[in-house]
Amino acid sequence: MHEPRWCLFFDFHTMPACPDVGAAFDVEATADWFVACGVDFVVFPARCNLGVAYYDTRIGIRHPSLKRNLLGELVAACHARGIAISAYLNTGLSHEEGLRHREWLVLRASGSTYGGDPLDHFFRQMCYHTGYGDHVIAMAQEVVAQCDVDGLFLDCMHTQPCIGRECMERMRAEGVDWRDEEQLHGFNCRKIVGFGERIAAAARAVKPDLLLYCNGIGYEAQQHFGTYLEFECLPTGGWGYELLPVGARYLRTLGKPVLNMTGRFHRSWGDFGGIRTRASLEYDCLYGVANGLRTTIGDHFHPRGDRNRAVMALDRQVYARLRPLAPWLDGARPQVDAAVIMLKP
Repeated sequence: MHEPRWCLFFDFHTMPACPDVGAAFDVEATADWFVACGVDFVVFPARCNLGVAYYDTRIGIRHPSLKRNLLGELVAACHARGIAISAYLNTGLSHEEGLRHREWLVLRASGSTYGGDPLDHFFRQMCYHTGYGDHVIAMAQEVVAQCDVDGLFLDCMHTQPCIGRECMERMRAEGVDWRDEEQLHGFNCRKIVGFGERIAAAARAVKPDLLLYCNGIGYEAQQHFGTYLEFECLPTGGWGYELLPVGARYLRTLGKPVLNMTGRFHRSWGDFGGIRTRASLEYDCLYGVANGLRTTIGDHFHPRGDRNRAVMALDRQVYARLRPLAPWLDGARPQVDAAVIMLKP
């Protein structure tokens, strides 16, 4: 599989109560938009953080109002135009499945399966050592085989430490004292990386050349099973303009292709109706390109599938500025910077 260069990333998180999900989604017109942008890679959900699926799954929970094999149709339209497409699977969050299978939830050290604001996405998280782990792996294999996707984008992989029965048994076997916060968090990190290795191996048993990125696993920790890296930074959404310069210089040393993940949102992910100025978005993209990073622009489709024409125009304009730079980017290596370390007075 080729290295992604010019990309679009789409969230599609829809509550189970949403009516008419995907009813107005014109996959042919959407794929033509991708062609007009000149992108070669797209990410679109197979299953979102609500735990509902957008393809003909026999393993997961299909969205109740979805009347079509949405991801399968979009994959076919993209492939017909020479565009690769990865399936998004949220592994750490799956609220509908967590509601139906309380035994799959992380049991926090506080003794609660729910934590924080229930209107926050992360108030309920999934444990990979329960039957949920096998369930997600089976869905990953299913979507790769059924929809013929070119890769997997696994999101929210870093979940909170768990003291449920399955994790406690493993900690006892490893001699981990769960009451020691450092030991507990170390075990949790090993658990998450181990699950990344498991799902990567299972998916590649179906399609060996699969593109794979695990969002929520440390960059070094996925070096041996991930195929590329993404650096998520929405500067006006809480990340700040100071983060990309540091992250870009760090990631470019790791020896893997890196996508600079920015977004069209002014505030943060899911800022429906918000849109950044062209100059603001171009700044992020050009800064990443100057540091050897390729570009991916994040968005979120309306649950019905309506296309936002203002966003479509913005994407076309930005990529029209970036694509002519391609001859100077392939094989390019950023010059090394010197760091001056000063002791604080």
